[in-house]
Amino acid sequence: MAIKYQVIGCSNPAGEEGVDYACCRAVIPDKVTFVDLAQEVEHATSATKADVVGVLTSFKEFVRKALLNGQHVNLEGFGILKPSLKGRCFKQQTMTRADFAPTSYIDGVDISFRVNADIKKDRIVKEKYKRLPSDLMA
Repeated sequence: MAIKYQVIGCSNPAGEEGVDYACCRAVIPDKVTFVDLAQEVEHATSATKADVVGVLTSFKEFVRKALLNGQHVNLEGFGILKPSLKGRCFKQQTMTRADFAPTSYIDGVDISFRVNADIKKDRIVKEKYKRLPSDLMA
């Protein structure tokens, strides 16, 4: 298998005026679902699909609760999930602890994932990229 990509036009904020820029973007034609994962684990182990679905459902609930509590979830050998805040900047001089209202400056929560270093080392090599036709390069 290869990662499929297209060459598309893009803007470069620091680029020269009147110069066209292009970049490579991954094209994701398919997705792997929860059911696909359960079937894969079922085939690789002696567990039944129902057992695997039960374990994975419990795992999802565990991760959800931990993230809602502001905890990092370290999936040994895979990566770390952690909550992060989306917020706006403000002038420090105009704000005191007494009149700071977090809801005025925090717009929501995102979940970030940092992949394990061993997985990063196994990055796909150039021979495993496949360019798809695009408007810029047929």
